[in-house]
Amino acid sequence: DPEWFELEMKHIFEGNWIYLAHESQIPNKNDYYTTYMGRQPIFIARNKNNELNAFINACSHRGAMLCRHKRASKATYTCPFHGWTFNNHGSIRNVPWPDGYANDVAETRFNAAQIPRVESYRGFIFGTLNMDAPSLTDYLGGVKGPLDEWLDRHPGGKVAICEANRLKYNGN
Repeated sequence: DPEWFELEMKHIFEGNWIYLAHESQIPNKNDYYTTYMGRQPIFIARNKNNELNAFINACSHRGAMLCRHKRASKATYTCPFHGWTFNNHGSIRNVPWPDGYANDVAETRFNAAQIPRVESYRGFIFGTLNMDAPSLTDYLGGVKGPLDEWLDRHPGGKVAICEANRLKYNGN
């Protein structure tokens, strides 16, 4: 039902915290991983400072997809449409033929669109497009206890994506 679909997208997948990836899927500097938040294609990048950032996977100029693979390692992302280049902090780094664009092309409004809130809980990366969503800790609520117990029994494990898009935690 299209009406239910819209409600689910708005209130669940695009309005709450959702699981995006595990830090083990983006282990090294310059690695990225692509996924979706509802209908929004996103990518999570580990920058040269080893920080995780998440962005809408679209060029701020014309919306072409910046990361076309599920995962890879890159320090910059170049739009295939007009060649605009962004670093893995989301800042615009290069615009070919800058004379053909407005003088303000270097302004931050042309940076890659950052996901407003991204947090990691014990290696599990969550994000929300909703600035008014409760804190991740409050959102996880009672699930933190069993999750902590499980993770404490399997320290150093990594998440692997299995067929049928199910998560499997491989503990050491």
